[in-house]
Amino acid sequence: MSQTTMKMNQMLMRALTIHIGILVVFLIIPLCVLYSILVFGNEKYNTILEVIMVVFTCHSLFEIPSMLYFIKPYRTFIVGILRDAIQKVGLDKFLKNDQVVMVQHAPSTTVQHALSTINSSQNRR
Repeated sequence: MSQTTMKMNQMLMRALTIHIGILVVFLIIPLCVLYSILVFGNEKYNTILEVIMVVFTCHSLFEIPSMLYFIKPYRTFIVGILRDAIQKVGLDKFLKNDQVVMVQHAPSTTVQHALSTINSSQNRR
């Protein structure tokens, strides 16, 4: 087996392991809790049931970004699309690494005046 194939297998195995972990945390465990609540049938667990439904919907919020991050060809494709979009919009001029923009905020004279009057009124007491 070549080195490239070995790296690809390792990358896909890691992505599969993370996929199974997300599946267990966001689907299997809540499903087991849901089943146990349904078996014992108690109405005071309604808030837990609502939380379980929210956790079910969060599955794809974690699954898709993890797939795009841990599988390198997907990641490079998405980064390429984002670079093209940034260049088309014209934001690439502002996102260059060799430019540093420093912004200093000078307090206005009205703020200084307000602070000095507050300080002088506190000193009178």
